[in-house]
Amino acid sequence: VRSSSNMGAKLLCFCLASALVSYYIYTPIPENIEEGWKVMLVTSLFRTVGHAQEDFFCLYVCF
Repeated sequence: VRSSSNMGAKLLCFCLASALVSYYIYTPIPENIEEGWKVMLVTSLFRTVGHAQEDFFCLYVCF
């Protein structure tokens, strides 16, 4: 009985994490771009690098 509730919690966390990652990656782009998924992936990669850079800079300056 205990393992099934643990499994439910893991499933809920997985669904929540998937939704948040999808929300972060999604970028509205025009309809005429053929491979929009590549544009969204590259954009999210640059955004992630930018956020990491800001975090490291803040940690370096603040401490």
